[in-house]
Amino acid sequence: MNSISKFNANIAKIESLKISFYEKDIIRSAYYNHLNNIPLTQGANNLLKRHSIRFYNGNIIISIQQNKIEERKKRYKRSDFTKDSYKQVENQKNNVVYSRDYAAQKIAPTNPKHSQILASILHDSHTLYAESMELLHRCESLLNKCFTQHELSYSMIQNIIVKANEGLQNSINALNTFLNPFLEFFDGLDSNTQGEILQRTQVFLAKIQTYKNLNAKLCLELSSIQAGRVLKKEKDFTQYLQATIKELNAYTNDP
Repeated sequence: MNSISKFNANIAKIESLKISFYEKDIIRSAYYNHLNNIPLTQGANNLLKRHSIRFYNGNIIISIQQNKIEERKKRYKRSDFTKDSYKQVENQKNNVVYSRDYAAQKIAPTNPKHSQILASILHDSHTLYAESMELLHRCESLLNKCFTQHELSYSMIQNIIVKANEGLQNSINALNTFLNPFLEFFDGLDSNTQGEILQRTQVFLAKIQTYKNLNAKLCLELSSIQAGRVLKKEKDFTQYLQATIKELNAYTNDP
């Protein structure tokens, strides 16, 4: 299995997990950091431990014991004891999901400081942005190690890096511009408006995540080129770059 197939297979493992969107996002970010030798945060390590997940040599390993626990939950789901235990586990999960359900849950009358949600979203988006930029910097470093300025691939990769950087800057600026005015009076809005605001933030967050995914793939490709393990022919790598540029254009051209 080549590096790209391996990468896609591991991402598929994350997508198959029956956990919240937010938790999947944290695990994806942790996996990218693992691939690029970036230390994981304590929060990411705690989440991986909670779901019996570990990373080894570029692979995601999910403990079979966790699967047995899930099977046991299904088998005894009608017993009161299991129902109570399951609810307790679910309540402990960090259900920060940017959706209408998440909005409805967080803006309930029992939560006195709803505007803290926006501050939390901004914090998460800036963390995602910082990780994306770190990957771009690694791509720039690898670019100079893999190609000379006279090669076609060099200019194509440089174009990708510029587009990704511009896209990240535009997305994070748009998110800040959109959310900052609501920080002080978010609590005074009706629940439907609050829900719409939170849903709109998902569009910006999804774009930033898309750029990070592309940056991680490019970084992985360049690492493989440097190691001389895959994509040894210039034309094969050029095809990959053309596909990546097309994908980037699809996002940077969005309104």
